[in-house]
Amino acid sequence: MREEHRQLLNDVFLAVRGRIWELERVIHPEGRPLTAQQQWSIDEMLTSQLGRDLADIIAYAEGYQDSALRVKRAIERVYRALFGSVLDDGYSVLKNFEKVHLGQIINQARVRMFRPEELLAPRQVREKLGVARQTVYDWIAEGKLIPVYVDGKIMFPQEQVEQFLTHRRRRRE
Repeated sequence: MREEHRQLLNDVFLAVRGRIWELERVIHPEGRPLTAQQQWSIDEMLTSQLGRDLADIIAYAEGYQDSALRVKRAIERVYRALFGSVLDDGYSVLKNFEKVHLGQIINQARVRMFRPEELLAPRQVREKLGVARQTVYDWIAEGKLIPVYVDGKIMFPQEQVEQFLTHRRRRRE
């Protein structure tokens, strides 16, 4: 693994540990001592599920062969770990996440998963879902649709759009 990616993993682990500490502080019962957090090395954290998932995503983005399905599941777990809601099993990816280093790597991995004919332009998504152009962009901003950026163009995996459409239909029934 390249040094820049190792540093990225260290930064992600540090951020996750900080978030865990925040959660522990707000749910900590009054009058009980708050215990110190367990400290692990980056090598130890790489053996965690999050560490293995991030390493798989990075390797796939760098061009190493792996199962696209396995990497797709790893991306879902990473999104859930980083952006998950505590009230349900969903998540909302942060706006402009594709512009930060980790977001760029995940995007590179996602781009590799699809052939060009499996990607839809925003116009095609709008037509398929029967919504206004702004609605598609609102769903991106809300994290409901996660685009893939190919040569600076916003594209959507067709399977994601199909799943989104199925989910919307079920909610309306």
